[in-house]
Amino acid sequence: MTLKRSTRGREIVMPCVAAAVGAAALTRDFIHPASRGKKCIFQRGFTLVELMTVAAVIGILASLILSAVAGTKKRSRQTTCSGNLRQIALAVAIYEDEAGRRPRSYTRLASRPEILPNPRSLLCTEDPSVRAYRKAPAQANMVAWGNLANTSQEPMERVNFKDDLEAPSWELEMQDTRESIGFSYLHPLFWRKSAWKTLLGLGNQAGVSVCQTHGVSLSNLDRRVPAAKPYLAWEGLTLRAQRDGAVVARKIFRGVGLKPGSTDPSGSVLTPVIPGDYPWEFYLDQLPLRPKI
Repeated sequence: MTLKRSTRGREIVMPCVAAAVGAAALTRDFIHPASRGKKCIFQRGFTLVELMTVAAVIGILASLILSAVAGTKKRSRQTTCSGNLRQIALAVAIYEDEAGRRPRSYTRLASRPEILPNPRSLLCTEDPSVRAYRKAPAQANMVAWGNLANTSQEPMERVNFKDDLEAPSWELEMQDTRESIGFSYLHPLFWRKSAWKTLLGLGNQAGVSVCQTHGVSLSNLDRRVPAAKPYLAWEGLTLRAQRDGAVVARKIFRGVGLKPGSTDPSGSVLTPVIPGDYPWEFYLDQLPLRPKI
């Protein structure tokens, strides 16, 4: 006696007669006693190839979704940072109008809540020190990236007391520029008067606040340049708030070659900073001549 079967799509219809050939292979899990002698409908399961195909498709879709979500979060953080930079640029402009001079530090700017209502606008969500502080406040000092990098921007040589001193003494001058709050953004507000005047003389596109933390850290920079300053250890995307209120995106390159704007082949240095000079590349598109300080 043969076992007849017919297919309807994915369903297999078989006679469930106990005496039929092959009935011994059908266990009680598949054939209920009440169904013996009747036609039973069996649903064919997925094969291994089909399961692997489905798993691969799900994995690809998941990776695409995660990539899109990560990109959205990154753009959101950049948007937040751009908003912070606009607030800082506006606060600097208001301070200058009211006081008749620049704020020499972010601390002095943050001391005026009517100008800068939220001091947390000085912090970027990409700042590695801010992220460390949020994860473990008790184990991390709230010293943001800007505090670490900003102090190394100001050259200490060739001080011109007559042209650069704005306070009655250098002690008061340093007190005016001292920071006591954490901040993420680089700024030229504490530069000497001669360098600040050079910056302003290049138009409203001059930067007053810069976020460098959207770039990448160069872990091998110390091997290339032993005396590298903190802000030199980063390259890639930077966001710059200009004096006209615009926030622009710029790329910083740390390769070996000519300083941007230089035509002297013998001047190959770590691009684009001249040792001991101001980091103009963060605040300007076209680098100025070296200021006379």
